[in-house]
Amino acid sequence: MAISERARKIIWVESGGRCAICRRQVLTPGSETDDPSIFGEECHIVARGASGPRAGGLGEELVDHHSNLLLLCSEHHKQVDDQVSTFTVERLHEIKKSHREWIARLGNPDGGPVRLVPDPSFPRPRLLTPITTGNASRLAESGYLVGAWVRHMLLTGGPTQAEPSPWEILRVEVIPAADAEVVDSEGKLVTIPDPPNGPQAS
Repeated sequence: MAISERARKIIWVESGGRCAICRRQVLTPGSETDDPSIFGEECHIVARGASGPRAGGLGEELVDHHSNLLLLCSEHHKQVDDQVSTFTVERLHEIKKSHREWIARLGNPDGGPVRLVPDPSFPRPRLLTPITTGNASRLAESGYLVGAWVRHMLLTGGPTQAEPSPWEILRVEVIPAADAEVVDSEGKLVTIPDPPNGPQAS
């Protein structure tokens, strides 16, 4: 058997004409005298031949089915077939599913709502960096401290946001000096003197 035109069209459309691994378009620019060059290749997840990479375990009627194919650039097709212990059948199915979902999100005209969500890789810090200039010094005279910290977020959604993008927010907090513990660079507690006229309400 051979890959049918229908199966070929399905995987090219599902892949958006992009390699399922590097996600670049598998088409070079053309020129005034030459057509674009296509370097996309239909890759078998389970090989057609008995000696091929990841061979066996699939009936002949399904070997050339679109469910057993994914679109790759020529570079990643070679890598996938050479590194069979890394690119297992299970992993290639995961790559195909993830890429298909990514392409579907690109086709969504609004991409879902734009949202900032906390980045789980960066928990909230226990310490704030003190701010002592500008209005912060006036607040200190009234018994308040101003501290800042960077909150790491992820930007998701929107028409062009296919993957979450890092987004940093500077958070500034004002707290009563009486409720704060100030430490030096070595982590030792520092005593904060009361303002000249004692704590004042702002």
